[in-house]
Order: sequence, then structure tokens, then C-alpha cells
Amino acid sequence: MARVLDLGPNNTPVTGDTPFALSVDSLDWEGEFSLISEVPGKVVYGDRTAPVDRPANITIAQRSRANVYAGTSIDPSMYLPTKRGLDTLVEITQVLEVTDDQDTTYLKQVPVRLALTMTTPITSAVDDSTLYALVFRLIQAVTQPNLDVEAGFNAGLDGLLRGILRKS
Repeated sequence: MARVLDLGPNNTPVTGDTPFALSVDSLDWEGEFSLISEVPGKVVYGDRTAPVDRPANITIAQRSRANVYAGTSIDPSMYLPTKRGLDTLVEITQVLEVTDDQDTTYLKQVPVRLALTMTTPITSAVDDSTLYALVFRLIQAVTQPNLDVEAGFNAGLDGLLRGILRKS
């Protein structure tokens, strides 16, 4: 008997949409990053290519979760034999800079932080391909519908910057 993990929603493509290619280059961990700190369950890397007055860091952290079912509406009869899981965080923090091409004295700095957090059960049913599909679903959740997909992704991010949370 084979057990199959069903991701639930089917992500039906929107009629007329053509997927855009999301190409992601690997980071040059050895050439551009240095370990700033490491404690059990948490590492922080600094990007050596960032200007010294505008640090850019990547934090990767993980901790045990006693009960991944806590706070869900899943019936206890549907629980896996173990309720243990992991909370994982991947976070970038950077300081952006605003200048003026007409006024060389104008300089402002802008902090930004973006993070991906995952709570996952400890089970072989959830693997890297499962997380891959779900990370892409997370990206899809940003996209504004009824547009070319790349334009929809940009429009979705623009909407979030403007406080627009509702999808039309």
C-alpha cells in the first residue's frame, strides 16, 4: 500500500495566464558571505559585498515545535503518530539607500526585512518537493489576478506596498 500526500488546493491556472519563469541564481555563500554568529539553531551571515554602512544579513534559524497541530482545526483522530515539528525561519535584512542625481548631498537610508517562516511536521510525507510546491504557492498568493503573470506578480507587490490586501 502506497501513501500519497495530497497538497489540497489544486492551483487551477487562470484562463489566459502564461506562467513567467522564475529564475533564481544561487548565492555565492563562500565568496560573498561571512558567518557573523552561530548559536544552536541559529546562524547569521553577513554579505561582504554590502557597503559597510548598509549591512545586509541573512539569518537562518530553526527550533523544535512540540505540537504542530496546536491552533489548527484538525480533528485529533487525524493526527500523525507524532505531533513534533520544526519552525524554520529564513530572513534577509538590508539597508537600502536613496540618493538624488541633482543633489549630491541628499542621502537617506531605508531598512527592509523579508522573511519566510515554515512550520512543518517531522514526517517523511513532507519533503523538499512538498516545500518547493508550497513556497511557489506562497509566491502565487502575492500575485494580482487577471494580469499577465509577471505583471500580476509586480502588481501584487505594488498593492502590498500600498496596503491593498484584497485580491480582485
